[in-house]
Amino acid sequence: MDVPAAHASQYRDLRLDACRGLALWFIFVDHIPDNALAWLTLRNYGFSDTSEVFVFVSGYTCMLAYGGALREQGWLTTAVRALRRGWEIYAAFLVLLIAYFALVWIIGGDRYLDETNTAVFFHYPGATIVRVLALQFAPVNTDILLTFAILHLTFPALLWLMTHTATATLGLSFLLYLMVQIFDWHVPAWPRGELYFNPFAWQFLFVIGAWYAYEGTAKLRPVLKSRTLLILAIVYLLLSFVVALSWQFNALEGLIPPRSRIRSTRSTRAISRRCDCCIFCRSRWSSRAWRRANGTVRSGL
Repeated sequence: MDVPAAHASQYRDLRLDACRGLALWFIFVDHIPDNALAWLTLRNYGFSDTSEVFVFVSGYTCMLAYGGALREQGWLTTAVRALRRGWEIYAAFLVLLIAYFALVWIIGGDRYLDETNTAVFFHYPGATIVRVLALQFAPVNTDILLTFAILHLTFPALLWLMTHTATATLGLSFLLYLMVQIFDWHVPAWPRGELYFNPFAWQFLFVIGAWYAYEGTAKLRPVLKSRTLLILAIVYLLLSFVVALSWQFNALEGLIPPRSRIRSTRSTRAISRRCDCCIFCRSRWSSRAWRRANGTVRSGL
């Protein structure tokens, strides 16, 4: 089945590069302890942080890159490109872990083994290497790269489903996400049994981004341009801003009625990520200057 011509553009949207670049910097800053620059990132001012932005935009970008290539190069070349990119991320993950283990041992020896979740590697190196190769183990703060590799390796299957029935694919993705929330489904991990960034849950953000790039842009255009949605988005952002700051400053808790206070839990973050996606989609229609800049850089992933 042909991909719509809109997806075969040879130019990339500079806003996507800006969002992904900022997201990576913000993720890096957020993981530096006692860092004043962390107050400049998103996590202190809303229900979601830049990890959600990165995954959503990655799904959108993958569809633009590989969906466009599918129309011109066919299934075999497109699938090979996507799998090669997934392999590159997988290889980068393995190299990163080698450097990670070496750095932990050189700097602290036994001092940081528990804090970095690397004790199991030094106690059971053989079993750990096997689990690493099987994408079932990740030290602290490397989980998102492992999940990102899994999403890329499975993207050819997602692209095939999307080109046959995009809406049903989005629905199936939502059902899988719902199973995670209800039955606590997760990708098998070792030794604790669950990855911090559960691919079964995070795939929904990735698929939303891919679906929006494939057909959501046209279908949702009237809604995203509406003034009502803009007002609702502003109200939501103001609410999340006040609530998130109340988690940091006790003086602000008085602004929120006790019975309606929202805490940063797994459920509230899950709901907020969907709302933040809607706001991001709405923001893509806010700047004509960015659209004029789209034709200056060739696409690539």
